Amino acid sequence: MKKPHRKVYGPTGIKHGSEDRQLKKYIGKRISEADHELLTRYAASLKVDVAALLAPHVDSLLDKARQHHLESALVTANS
Repeated sequence: MKKPHRKVYGPTGIKHGSEDRQLKKYIGKRISEADHELLTRYAASLKVDVAALLAPHVDSLLDKARQHHLESALVTANS
């Protein structure tokens, strides 16, 4: 008799391989192992994850990019 397929759940409670993320793109910066460990320890000391530390900076960068895009579109439209 064949065993039923084992369901593997991750730390978030989501079955591995079944997650459908709405957002598919990501940004990143390569850093050394030592810098990664430093960020990870810093985030852990604040009881947050590294993504939570980075989020405000990424949001600010996106706001600046959107503003730049709007300003560029206005200049192009007025030319």
